[in-house]
Amino acid sequence: MDYLEEIKKEFPQVKPYSGDLDWDNQAYGYLREKNYERAEILFKKICISEPDHHSGFEGLAYVYYTKGEFEKAEWFMQEALKRAKKFIEQDAIDLNVITKMEACYQSIIGREPLETLFGGFNPREGENLFSTDLYAWLENVYAAPFQRCFQMTMEALEKPPAFELLEEVECRGEMQDQQRFQDFFFNFVQFLRNNKEMEKCRQLLEKCRLHQPALYRKDYCYYDRYLIQQSLFQGEYKKVRDYMNFFIEEPVPGIDELIVVLQLLLFYRLNGLAEELSKKVVAKISKSHDVITGAEEPFEDIIFSSVMEMVFHQLQRGEHPSWQEVDESLKDFEISPDKEIFETIIHQLSPGDDREKIEFLLQNQDDLSRGNVLSFFLWQFNKYMLEEKEVAFSTSSEIYRWLIRGYKIEEELRGGLPADLFLFPRDSLKNHLIELGGFLSNQWPKVGALIWGSYYFYDFLLEYEIISETCYQEALEGINQLKKEFIENYKDQLWHFSFVHQWPRPDSIKESDWEAEKKDFRQSFFERPEVIEEWAIIDQGEEKPETMTMFDYLVDKKQPRGEKDQRKKKTKRKQAKKQKKKQRKGKRK
Repeated sequence: MDYLEEIKKEFPQVKPYSGDLDWDNQAYGYLREKNYERAEILFKKICISEPDHHSGFEGLAYVYYTKGEFEKAEWFMQEALKRAKKFIEQDAIDLNVITKMEACYQSIIGREPLETLFGGFNPREGENLFSTDLYAWLENVYAAPFQRCFQMTMEALEKPPAFELLEEVECRGEMQDQQRFQDFFFNFVQFLRNNKEMEKCRQLLEKCRLHQPALYRKDYCYYDRYLIQQSLFQGEYKKVRDYMNFFIEEPVPGIDELIVVLQLLLFYRLNGLAEELSKKVVAKISKSHDVITGAEEPFEDIIFSSVMEMVFHQLQRGEHPSWQEVDESLKDFEISPDKEIFETIIHQLSPGDDREKIEFLLQNQDDLSRGNVLSFFLWQFNKYMLEEKEVAFSTSSEIYRWLIRGYKIEEELRGGLPADLFLFPRDSLKNHLIELGGFLSNQWPKVGALIWGSYYFYDFLLEYEIISETCYQEALEGINQLKKEFIENYKDQLWHFSFVHQWPRPDSIKESDWEAEKKDFRQSFFERPEVIEEWAIIDQGEEKPETMTMFDYLVDKKQPRGEKDQRKKKTKRKQAKKQKKKQRKGKRK
């Protein structure tokens, strides 16, 4: 008898491939609770909505066997096995799953107790596979449908695992189990992010953070960065501070992701948090031999920029802070500004006609060093951004320093500044952006920051009559083209760069265009990606080619699926360990 035809008549409203993804999760939940009536209804609907999958048929086999309807149980288990075995050809199911299903089928035929069931339902009262047989639990969870996998993982995280988080080499069995679960959890988090299941991702990470802190700490730098990034986007700034704790305690192991967090704090204009973070980690980083030389510089830059912003406000009030006072305030962070450079900055920040200062610089010096010129425009740009756009020195300095690297300026500028100094360097800047956003880069937030930051920079240059209107319009054309490429290449993940619309609108962008951009960036957080990954066939070991760049796939539109990609960063840090200088230079350049 074809029981499936009866089910179709019972539920004519359910069509193939139109079911709710959560049905499977709910059905197995009812089965565990021994609510067989509700479980039967949902498994029947799954059989119709997912006719090619074995889950609904297998679930009904268990329901009917438990209820004593053995003929039906046999029929549905046969149908489940037929469908499951088809996945073998696609290499989309573990052979162990088939083996266990066949064992269950033999138990059904022989009317014997069912020892193990696929999909997380286990009739052995009081037994928790996560705590007793992790390998079997992982087999079940990897084979389960996505919604069921999520529920199983959420439930498991509240229970003690079947391994200890130990480092001893002799505990090889436990180490393997630990690594298996660590890999699974990392892969599943990536899967959720790839498929825009952002709220489920947050729930999973927060559950792990609370109930399995030792496991969470193994990869805290990635998980906390994800939580910080999502909280920043959603404006939940109070949560951000809590998610920074592990970075503050152990900044060196997570230095690459910490730098990303630092940039996000700056670009979301949480400058106070960025300064607090920098002050708490800079000494630990500068004294460590496990990071490359200069790893502490981004943190020093923020501390120094914040101090100079305070100096600027003092100057505006008619006060005259001395070099000794500033030097003393920076001593705890081993930052010592050069006295002569400090006096030059004081002159640039002091009240007065900034246009006159710029004109003097352009017309009255025959021999200008590259450093003096770029330093002068840095502080003028900082003042412009603070006074016109209410953007702090530490944020505008970060934009300026990295933006200016896209310009080709000779070491010595003979006879004043050349007329083409600030012509928009489209090709060199694009190459610079590709470099920043390349494979495994920890500078990717700067790609969006520099494209949108370019608008402010050229608005500043035009307002201070440093460039002509023609040069300005050519620059806008070049920036618009880069922005168009950026948006097209990264349309599914624009929300990663939503900080650009936390800034005031640049004068060079129309308000209607600005609002439309902001809407598109926000919407990308909620829209499902064009290509949906299937959890059942996810490739756990694939690595991406190292030739990938930002403009090929921008900021890892599909996040790494395994730990191998992420671990390359740690390997590079270990290789750089030998190059770490034991003592830092006393002077700040």
